[in-house]
Amino acid sequence: MGRAFSLPKLSLKACLAIAIIACLVLLIPNSTLANVTGTLSLDKSIYRSGETLYIQVTDIDENKDSTAKDSLSVSVTSAIESQAETVTLTETDVSTGVFQGSIALDEQGSIGADGKLQVTFAGDKITVTYKDLADDWGNPKTIVKTADFVGKAIGGGISTDTTWTEANSPYIVTDDVFVNPGVLLSIEPGVEVKFMAGSGLFVHGTLNAVGTSSKPIRFAPYAESSAPGYWDGIKIIRKTAGGDSNITFEYCIISEGSPGILIGTDSGYLFKRININNSSILRNKGSGISSSQYQSVSPAIYITNSIISQND
Repeated sequence: MGRAFSLPKLSLKACLAIAIIACLVLLIPNSTLANVTGTLSLDKSIYRSGETLYIQVTDIDENKDSTAKDSLSVSVTSAIESQAETVTLTETDVSTGVFQGSIALDEQGSIGADGKLQVTFAGDKITVTYKDLADDWGNPKTIVKTADFVGKAIGGGISTDTTWTEANSPYIVTDDVFVNPGVLLSIEPGVEVKFMAGSGLFVHGTLNAVGTSSKPIRFAPYAESSAPGYWDGIKIIRKTAGGDSNITFEYCIISEGSPGILIGTDSGYLFKRININNSSILRNKGSGISSSQYQSVSPAIYITNSIISQND
């Protein structure tokens, strides 16, 4: 007859320890056995007119066929085209788990499922969504990436008299704008000028920004909820002699710049007159208005009925 034997008795602590270890073995993801959360990326964070949106998803779970390239899909929307376009991404090679695809950005076409994403020239928000069927823990997960479309992006030098109109507002400044000496920039009531991070407006000629009480002109950061100093402010710097070169801000709102307005010279020449009337200069970094001196002279600055507040 076989010899009988019995298992050793385990303490409560030992039983609990074994149970915990068993749970960890089952729950902790394993690179060969468990699912892996996918990643979603775009080639840019800011897109301009005529560009294409390139999309990449990395998700080894979607590598279904070890002998051929697999594919998956993502959805893409904009503020103007809320009904999603479906974009098919194809695996870069067999068994890579990396999927790539693209969609053209269209400012002219009609809204609809046409294989292009409609965006508005005045500026738009692009949203790309990937639905991962199984993340690290085997649960479905929605992954979202966003980007900005700035069709009306401006930057560089203005060499001829120019008017920024309300009909073409907002104006998105992506690089520094320079109003050259002898040139007039006029801004109509109701215009919004939105600055990308680090960009600014440099006035070496004449600026005539005249709004109204019901249609003020706004100089503001492009990003919502921005901190003071997000953009580089308005720099009024005289470079040459001759001409009247007056500067006028009437019913303007200037916010979150660095500073709001800087007035100075790099040649000793000064603007004849700088008028700031019925305007608000708020939440700028350093100061609301700063005037640098040259050889103990300063420009004639007239400020009336204006609010200069919360600048630090």
